[in-house]
Amino acid sequence: AVDKDGWLNTGDLSMKTHDSEYKIVGRAKDTIVLLGGENIEPAPIEERLKLSPYISLAVVVGQDKKFLGALILVDPENVKTWAGDNNVSYTDDEELFTGTEVHSLLSDEISSLISQANGFKMFERIARFTVLPKPFEVSRELSGKQEIKRHVIDDLYAKEIKSLF
Repeated sequence: AVDKDGWLNTGDLSMKTHDSEYKIVGRAKDTIVLLGGENIEPAPIEERLKLSPYISLAVVVGQDKKFLGALILVDPENVKTWAGDNNVSYTDDEELFTGTEVHSLLSDEISSLISQANGFKMFERIARFTVLPKPFEVSRELSGKQEIKRHVIDDLYAKEIKSLF
């Protein structure tokens, strides 16, 4: 059904681009509401984080919390290349991806990408994050269309999410 202004409510969220075009940026059902009442759409933050060569996927969390957190999947090849270029020693991938050097690298990446200079509000910043050691799987954490299954991730990674808050 079309509303009084001529819009069709699809449940999608959009934003108007500088070219006066509309771009779909997420789903209304994905909205995160922080403890202070701020409404946050995770999709634009997650898309921005994927601009880092070291982040392959991010899931923003924080429903009913004071701040946002994120579950991060690294880009294995780029992180390994960075480690080699920076003389970071490690015995296996999990040690590298969850180690302090990569955490520091990702922290800098996240802070520079999700900043006021890039149009994000203070409450949209990622306060804490954790790196997940294994990629997501289709039909488990991802749908057949490669979309994040938030409710499944909330259940599967409840311990990791809780540790952020």
